[in-house]
Amino acid sequence: MQFALLMLAFFLYFTACRDNKSAKQDTTTPSNDSLPAIQPDTVKSPEPTRAIGEIKYLDNNMRLVPVDSVAKGMVIRLYMTTLLKPDLLITVTINDSAVIGKMYDYYVSPDSVFHSKLSDRSPRHPLTLSLRGELSAIDFRNIHSQQGVKSIADGNAEGILYSMEVATSSYHKVIRFHCPEKLVERDHDCKAFVDVLAIIDKYMRFRMPYCQ
Repeated sequence: MQFALLMLAFFLYFTACRDNKSAKQDTTTPSNDSLPAIQPDTVKSPEPTRAIGEIKYLDNNMRLVPVDSVAKGMVIRLYMTTLLKPDLLITVTINDSAVIGKMYDYYVSPDSVFHSKLSDRSPRHPLTLSLRGELSAIDFRNIHSQQGVKSIADGNAEGILYSMEVATSSYHKVIRFHCPEKLVERDHDCKAFVDVLAIIDKYMRFRMPYCQ
């Protein structure tokens, strides 16, 4: 009888410990429902899937973390492609305490090897927080890609091809423009995009000779 009571007590103790452990695990495991939804934008290109694939190719070769993994704040990546090499990547990373801007030179050599490095023009110190305020005031979700933009390799022989990724905790957007400066008076999206370029350039001084 005593042995039976001892075994029953041991069983109840073991069950209580196991249930308590499971309860603790449940409270520390995040639910997928709590993660923000990432809404990719459609590039208005003859081949939108290819356009987004080109951006991912550049991100991977630059060894950058996926832009749509942003937990909070904002990340902007601006790829500027021309027939003159190297090309230029501008990154702006914004959080509660700092605004970090960087510039990278990159190109693909004739033997198909990808080359990149931190540009000599890249800022050496964090940017002023006023840039955060100016960029946060822009509704990127309502800036739409220029119609019919192709890649430089497809015949855009002049000017600059701009490919911009914007990511926050609630959306991920990819937009593309080719020489938007030429259309600012006729296209409100081109005007809005050129305004974004002007804001970033005010703090980072990256503008190449642009389309006239």
